[in-house]
Amino acid sequence: MGQYVPTSPTQPGPATEVRCVELVFRTSHAESRPQAPITAARLLSLLPATWQSDLRVAVGEIAILVAHTEGLTAENVRREAGAALADPALWAWQLVECRDATYLLQ
Repeated sequence: MGQYVPTSPTQPGPATEVRCVELVFRTSHAESRPQAPITAARLLSLLPATWQSDLRVAVGEIAILVAHTEGLTAENVRREAGAALADPALWAWQLVECRDATYLLQ
């Protein structure tokens, strides 16, 4: 998918089908911030393999751009992200944004 610019804070409705969603995870724990690249790899491995994704990692923040051809809704993306965060190794990370990024595919 290539490079992307963070989206505006548009929140898709729970049942609205979208083509692309941006997930943003953050931590405020000082010890976890430098581990963002390792955490990003773990997060990606815990998300559905059918999702195409792109990744941006900064100290203390991870953004994952998720694309899917059919049936992608904000609700199922949030649910899958929440399930991934249930991994004990990700205790310090929170999902802070889940937003429609479909405009990036145009």
